[in-house]
Amino acid sequence: ILIVENKDTYFRIKNGIYGKEYDCVIYGAGWKIIRAFSLAEETGIMETDSIEYFGDIDPEGFAIYYELKTQYASYSIRLKMEFYEKILEAVRESERKPGKIRGKIQNRAREVLPSALQEFDTETADFLQRMMLKNLCYIPQEAEVENTTRRIRSNGVT
Repeated sequence: ILIVENKDTYFRIKNGIYGKEYDCVIYGAGWKIIRAFSLAEETGIMETDSIEYFGDIDPEGFAIYYELKTQYASYSIRLKMEFYEKILEAVRESERKPGKIRGKIQNRAREVLPSALQEFDTETADFLQRMMLKNLCYIPQEAEVENTTRRIRSNGVT
């Protein structure tokens, strides 16, 4: 089961852009997933199911993940690390430049960020905190979709 924060990413994953099929892909609609996930059991999602979350690389995206994981702690919810790693690899290789965060970072997002980043190794978590909190940058989750689509097209797969 894969939960994605944004609609464009949801549709691209549903249409097989990544070449991997999921039993279930859920469009989280940002913060709406927190309330909507209360219906998980009614829809057949079990506490024993493997659930992965993929959102924007920004304080808000990680705060959504943290709240989802905290409020539904009986479920096995983890970050979709493969997707985050691909985005960060592109940023480190300068293929992709982070955008600037517009507006103010909410205090709650700032507070939970270290906990939300615990699945990353220490070096990557530190890099992400600096990027988001000090440099006020973010990377939308669509960056991975765009990079994957470009690679597929350049290899003549589509």
